[in-house]
Amino acid sequence: AHAVRVARQHHNLQLKKKVWLGWHSLVQKHWKVNVERACRSRAEEVCSRLSSEYEAKLAEAIEKAQAEIRRLHMERERYEESMKKAFMRGVCALNMEALSMFHSTEGRAERLQVHEPRGL
Repeated sequence: AHAVRVARQHHNLQLKKKVWLGWHSLVQKHWKVNVERACRSRAEEVCSRLSSEYEAKLAEAIEKAQAEIRRLHMERERYEESMKKAFMRGVCALNMEALSMFHSTEGRAERLQVHEPRGL
């Protein structure tokens, strides 16, 4: 009777262990699924936040670069305009100098022609 009672207790203890291990593995599996789901959602959230921050920084950098390009284009146009004006001033100055040279040589030629016939 004692051996039967000990055997029954042992059998019940083994059944309890099996049930407890099954329940524990089920709870652990459920917990693992929940933790994986939470980690995945957190990782997606972090990735989307980093992506939006990166896109914002990239848009800002593009905007700055476009502003710099516009500034450089305007500076180039001003430089070209000032070079054109300087060139035109130079051309005008050369024209005036050439005209003064022609006027002075015409005046000399007239003076020479006027003086030559009298001198002969």
